[in-house]
Amino acid sequence: MGQTSRNSGKPSNSDGLAKLAPKLRRKRGQRKPGGQDGLCWLAFGCNSKGVKKIRTTRGEKFMDEFGNIIYDNVKFGQEVGLGHHNILGIYHERLAVKYALSPIRKSGLRGSVVIGDRTTLCNHVTIYEDVVIGTDCYIDDYVRVGTGTRVGEGSLLLYGARIYSNVKLGRDCRIAGFVASEVKIGDRVTMMGTIAHKYDRPLDWFRDELSAVIEDDVVVGLGAVVVGGINIGKGSYVAAGATLIKSVVENSVVLGINQILSLDEFEARKLQP
Repeated sequence: MGQTSRNSGKPSNSDGLAKLAPKLRRKRGQRKPGGQDGLCWLAFGCNSKGVKKIRTTRGEKFMDEFGNIIYDNVKFGQEVGLGHHNILGIYHERLAVKYALSPIRKSGLRGSVVIGDRTTLCNHVTIYEDVVIGTDCYIDDYVRVGTGTRVGEGSLLLYGARIYSNVKLGRDCRIAGFVASEVKIGDRVTMMGTIAHKYDRPLDWFRDELSAVIEDDVVVGLGAVVVGGINIGKGSYVAAGATLIKSVVENSVVLGINQILSLDEFEARKLQP
């Protein structure tokens, strides 16, 4: 790898990693990496001498002085913030119950990870391969983002959120808790509970189950559980601690276990003595 060069403003992957923009380095008072193969991630703010390159059977990975491990399939945008002990671009293998590798994934190819401009990744974040994080996102500590997931711009993944494979998140979402594979979440959704599959055939891990679709402007409260391939209509509210296993139309309110009310019914109920 050559010397550090100016970032173009778009995610790039020269030699597998984006390089530090000189104007940001000057702004932050960081000295320019020197010496042959001097390298510093825009996000790291570290001395190039603290970066180690490790060759593996699945490509190269890099480790900085803060314990961040970055695989060579990662592309950074501008002004990306990165904390400590994160793992980005890690290869994913799907396992069966008997720990045999899934036939779905036997090639050695890894999809790219793209981290958008002005996105912050805090500490102990794990992002698997083939993930796109939009601009102006915030990924809190101990978040897991599974293979093939897309995160819309301006979204927040809150402390300890577990996002599994091929999840689609819209823009300006607030996500905590557990989100199962293949779930689709619209724009401006707040999800503080659990979105799970039915697992009606728990020993067949090769079979993909239907996943929930959460439309725009939905709130899923703290500790709420959404189960199965159901649809939650736009503007609906699933109260804290509720359990939902049925689809609901837009502007519904869900209480308890499958107690589904319209907004008018909910407001009338609040007025009852």
